[in-house]
Amino acid sequence: MKRAGVVVAALLVAFSGITGGSALATPQQGEVLTLGDSYEVGVPKVGLPSFADAATTCFQQPIQASAIVASGMGMTSKNVACSNATTTELITGRNGGVPQLNSLSDPNIKIVRVSIGGNDYHELDEYYTCIVVKQCFNGDKTLKQLLTTFPLLWNNQTHTGKLGDVYSIIKSRIQPGTKVLIEGYPVYFAPVSFGRIEVPLCWGINQTERNIANDGISGLNSAVKSAAAYYGFTYVDPFASSWFDKNLDLCSISGSKYIQTIGLPIPFHPTLSGVNTKAAHDLATLHQ
Repeated sequence: MKRAGVVVAALLVAFSGITGGSALATPQQGEVLTLGDSYEVGVPKVGLPSFADAATTCFQQPIQASAIVASGMGMTSKNVACSNATTTELITGRNGGVPQLNSLSDPNIKIVRVSIGGNDYHELDEYYTCIVVKQCFNGDKTLKQLLTTFPLLWNNQTHTGKLGDVYSIIKSRIQPGTKVLIEGYPVYFAPVSFGRIEVPLCWGINQTERNIANDGISGLNSAVKSAAAYYGFTYVDPFASSWFDKNLDLCSISGSKYIQTIGLPIPFHPTLSGVNTKAAHDLATLHQ
């Protein structure tokens, strides 16, 4: 029976390798480290999280994409992300706290997940307030100011910027072979012409405003993606046009959409479904 058991075990390992099934795969040793902002702090098991203390507190919610990714890779998870974190705070720390980038000193880290850049400009809040509360046009002062600040995050000509300050430190501290995933931001509006029922708070956002909003988030993601490519990191695209078909975008009435709608306690942030979708995107990228 002992020999039979060995044969069965060998067949299971072979089958796992053919199908790519993680359930039968030998667990990998290592740690998944997550750095960044509120898009990585997770969500509660029940109800919606409150970001009342987000400006001063680094808090973690029970369900996190980082933990799901780590479990899927057979690794442990360490998440040091903070709501409202900026690129500078990753380097210097928040309110006298330990800088997030100090966590890179652990030689056991095999995967680093990074979500940063969205909080670097206060204009982002004004930007979406403009879109939602009033009629906005491309000539709006706030919008023009925001769109000109993205090169400060990353300048493709000089290969410098705030993202470069962070990514260069990550590059210098990780062990050879460590995979770095750079997370994009998924705050997109479906076209008005898509012809479906949407959440009421999206009814007043016309196509011009949706285009402006989508251009803004695309500008942010473009900076993040370009900087990631320069440092040899992997950008995880949070958006696909199929999301509109699958009702995963911002204005969808579906409970499975990625991002909370305007007006809820955490507008423009991942839902429970969004956390799971984010993790699934990461795992798919890691297994490519």
